[in-house]
Amino acid sequence: MQFNDLRTVQALDGSWIVLNKNGSISVHNAEGRELERYNVVIGSVISKADGAEVKKGETFVQWDLVQRSDSDRQEAARSNSAT
Repeated sequence: MQFNDLRTVQALDGSWIVLNKNGSISVHNAEGRELERYNVVIGSVISKADGAEVKKGETFVQWDLVQRSDSDRQEAARSNSAT
């Protein structure tokens, strides 16, 4: 697994929190060939470090849809009030 263009900060529990909107995570096979690439949204929590191995079916990124929706509404409200 490899972080691509991700800005992260490590939480006290050892997980990584994504700080930017345009990054991704790629999954590679044992020979280093990229098999899959996933876009990662701001606020996502990654349970594995950059370069760690992951197994098929393993969940290593979590995202709180409710929290994201609230922040989108707040951003939209700020944008609308600025015009």
